[in-house]
Amino acid sequence: MKKITKISFQLHSYLGLFFGVLYLFFGISGALLVFKKDIEYFNNPPMHYCVKGGKTISLNQMYHKVSKRYPGARQIMLHTFPKNMCDTYEFMIFNYQGKVTDNYLYCCMVDPYTGKIVREGDFSSFQSPFFRWLYLAHYSLLIDKPGRLITAIAAIALLLNLITGVIIYRKKIFSALMFREKLNRKSARTLNSSLHRIIGVWTLLFNFILFFTGFWMNKSLFLPAEWELIPKKEMNYQVKANIDQVIKHAREIPNFNPIAVKIAAEKKMTLS
Repeated sequence: MKKITKISFQLHSYLGLFFGVLYLFFGISGALLVFKKDIEYFNNPPMHYCVKGGKTISLNQMYHKVSKRYPGARQIMLHTFPKNMCDTYEFMIFNYQGKVTDNYLYCCMVDPYTGKIVREGDFSSFQSPFFRWLYLAHYSLLIDKPGRLITAIAAIALLLNLITGVIIYRKKIFSALMFREKLNRKSARTLNSSLHRIIGVWTLLFNFILFFTGFWMNKSLFLPAEWELIPKKEMNYQVKANIDQVIKHAREIPNFNPIAVKIAAEKKMTLS
């Protein structure tokens, strides 16, 4: 058992050092993305402000305008509804990829009174709003499928790190949970070590759930089929359905509040 503990300690140390910066980035970027809308509205950037007019244009008109703007899109999604009467609608554009590392996400924000596109950009570029770039960096490190695979591998590595931590501190887990484990203040090193042990025990289950779910979301990246590119088409298909009517009917459903509308660009696909 001593040999297993020694090997576990070495793995625990190296994995912690190697992935520490990556975990920190995922943690900070994930926390910021949770409050994305609140932060953006607090800053009140031009993309979330328009001059209130007498009458808004229909969502159907906005959709067709965006569809013509991005004729090669494979999917268009009405991603964000206005927060108030002076806010914009945001569409997310899904383009075809030339290779697996290409970004395929674009944002397009439309003034509901004039129909003018007030902001648009590639998610991987700073021309688009900061939180769109951060979204892509958080989920795929700006390199789509390879980045998502790295994220999944990093999640597995942390799970391994948690297991090695359990092996190392198995005799201290119960005492830490019962608040019997005391801080060792002999030196800065022993203090940090005891803090790491106590906090690690208390966050063990939370971290396991957090990183297991992160891995589970990206598990398909381990299958060859996920790496196949969608064949590019000449022109997208504009759906015949009236977007305004679709949203109206959706809002009439009890206890249902639509937050997005996914619009396919192929005839065989439908609205969702």
